[in-house]
Amino acid sequence: MNRLAIAACSVGTLFVVVSLTSQSGDLSPQSQVNLAFALEPSYDEALRRLGHRWPPLYPSVLWVGARFGIPPEVTNLLLFLGTLAALLPAARQLAPAVHPGFPVGLYALCAFNYWNLHQFVSEALLIPIALGLLLLCERCRRGDASRQDLAALTTLAAVACLTRYFAIFWLLPVAAWAGSGPPDRRRWLRAGTVLAIAAAPVGLWMAQARRISGHLTGADRFAPRMYESLTTFGANLELTARTLALDWFGTRGPASHAALRGPWEPSMLEASLLGLAGACIVGCSLAAFRSSRESSTSVPSQPTRGLLLGYFSLGFVVWIWLLWTLGNNDPIYSRFLYPAYVFFLLAGFRIYSQVKLDRASHPGGHWERAPFRALFGLVAAIQAQSSLGTLARLWSG
Repeated sequence: MNRLAIAACSVGTLFVVVSLTSQSGDLSPQSQVNLAFALEPSYDEALRRLGHRWPPLYPSVLWVGARFGIPPEVTNLLLFLGTLAALLPAARQLAPAVHPGFPVGLYALCAFNYWNLHQFVSEALLIPIALGLLLLCERCRRGDASRQDLAALTTLAAVACLTRYFAIFWLLPVAAWAGSGPPDRRRWLRAGTVLAIAAAPVGLWMAQARRISGHLTGADRFAPRMYESLTTFGANLELTARTLALDWFGTRGPASHAALRGPWEPSMLEASLLGLAGACIVGCSLAAFRSSRESSTSVPSQPTRGLLLGYFSLGFVVWIWLLWTLGNNDPIYSRFLYPAYVFFLLAGFRIYSQVKLDRASHPGGHWERAPFRALFGLVAAIQAQSSLGTLARLWSG
């Protein structure tokens, strides 16, 4: 089993290396801005041209890489390998009954990585930072965090906010909560300290943005924009559901704006895959519910870990719905949900690990693990098909 897990991890990583160093195609407007930043010889001039519409850290990473002769696409590849490296201890810690090579290999195999990391956008950096924050939050909430852990937690939260403004809403609150420690009279002081220090760098950047543009984020986020009808609450819910379906269980390619704007009539194959996936998810939910009610294992369930994973995955989507409904962002598509995908996968393996531990001594307990294995196998088969199709198009072109 260990050899199989290592093989899965190795094959998935090989797909990433080959694909991300071979892709070609149109770049988004933000990708073009970040690429121009990376290729600008003067850092001061690059900052001036960037303005303050986006935080500066990700294009700065590209710029530093370019100074050392590292092309931007290779920098994205290195960041993704960093994501896989962070996923290993996260899977080992949060899903102890599963070899970490399986979640790492499955995530590396997923084709939505290639589609999103072909673009030069901040999600490439935000995801490994968020994984590191998850690990530090879990450690701090256990109550055995050192001062170095709290400093690392605060630093990563600050770095996340300088990577993408969205992290101010998604990651800053959970970092402050984790840094507050056990309940006592100093709890709010600790939380406030983490919050103030982590928010200070991006606060300075936003103050400069307001001075120059009149807006904290460098642009009016509430002005009417094209496709405004696709950013209502109902449209956001629909586009989220369609994006998840296409990215995880679709066979036609990425959940791009072009793919999501038009009417979607799933083929017989896609309808069958979605139906099978739905049945697997229902089976997983029933197994998890039964396990939580009838568990007799001596292994603690550690609910804080589940709460953290729920926040990093489902909480991300809730923040997207809220901010995209209130603001003037583009319609939801693959890139906007991409940072949550690694946490959805990690949550699935955590639930499976808990069921496996809880039901190991029960007769027929292996049947309750069957829907999880079927779901993971289905995702692996669909993503392998998409990944192989991507590589075939690259090599034929």
